[in-house]
Amino acid sequence: MIMNQLVQHEQRQFLRIPAVLYFSLEIEGRLYFGNTGNLSLGGVYLDSCNPKIPDGALGKKGVIRIAIGAKTVELACDVTYSKGTPMMDGVGLRFHRADAKHYDLLEQYIQDHS
Repeated sequence: MIMNQLVQHEQRQFLRIPAVLYFSLEIEGRLYFGNTGNLSLGGVYLDSCNPKIPDGALGKKGVIRIAIGAKTVELACDVTYSKGTPMMDGVGLRFHRADAKHYDLLEQYIQDHS
């Protein structure tokens, strides 16, 4: 499969899938909203954030809530990537292992859409 080849080439631990899902993200008490661009069991790429996440958020911990149908996945995360703009749009987050209910919902979504 082409996606698996891409994952191997990029040396990623988890399969990434394109996924445009609504999210809310809380970092240090501040809320951000937007849409995801792609998703894996290891993390998520945020295509858009409102308001934009400030530069200083790189390395910060947070909690993201992602709407999957009528349910919401809530995961602890940290900011691992930005495009390097003064106010970040295009942000990568790494997930921390969640409770089984949230992780299982995320895993099922990825399996159903890969």
